[in-house]
Amino acid sequence: MKKIKEVYCKKDWEESSDRNAYDQLKYRQREQYRENGGVKGGTGRGRLLLSLAVSALLFTACLLLLRSLTAGEEKGTVMAAVKTVPAGSKITGDNYEEYFALKEVPLSCLPEATMGSTDTCIGKFAVRQIENNEIIVAGDFEDKRKNAEAIVHAIEVSVGVNNIAQMVGGTLREGDIVNISSVRQQSGDSGQGYLIVNESIAKKAYVTDAFTNAGARVSSEDRQTAVVVVNILLPEEAEKQFNEALADGTLRVSRVCDGQTGAE
Repeated sequence: MKKIKEVYCKKDWEESSDRNAYDQLKYRQREQYRENGGVKGGTGRGRLLLSLAVSALLFTACLLLLRSLTAGEEKGTVMAAVKTVPAGSKITGDNYEEYFALKEVPLSCLPEATMGSTDTCIGKFAVRQIENNEIIVAGDFEDKRKNAEAIVHAIEVSVGVNNIAQMVGGTLREGDIVNISSVRQQSGDSGQGYLIVNESIAKKAYVTDAFTNAGARVSSEDRQTAVVVVNILLPEEAEKQFNEALADGTLRVSRVCDGQTGAE
């Protein structure tokens, strides 16, 4: 009986020892898992450094491959912006070097209708805001001189007003297309009440210049300064009616929005 009891005690002790060893092993594995940052096997920091190194090598290899593929490729000359060009800016011989420069790029990277000479944009207006480093294409500029050339027997007049609300809030600039009208009050039938009479003087006239009240010229890229005096090309036949409206203070100038500036 005593021998049997000793056997059972020995067996219980062995099972207890096995459980303790197993628990200790699992504990060490959990601690190792925490030290590895939640990654099984190896240290977390080592795996992170290895991943970064592999990524850097792959990136470098891609750059070298791209350079080798384009090294022997024929290149073309394009015009690119070197600073932001505000929408509506007129490109002149004085400012085109400030906005643009010529660059060489692989032909496979060229968009359609690129401009390869800065001279081709001089005298034209930017139809949208062009961001720095953008490659310039033909559709980025508009030659608004065709609008002036469409005016038959054109004369140039100057308009100055005290209320900028009569001239689109003072935002008119060179190259804008405007409609000119006379807006006045007229007594109603039987002398009761008033009627608003709007008489058209000229449609699609062309703004040739813009000035502040002090006479300072405002460039087309300056979108902040309020303009109170503008020079406008309009048909000679509209001159008499224009002067009458200007004299009695009923003249009103409205800008024609983009897409509606085609000559009639």
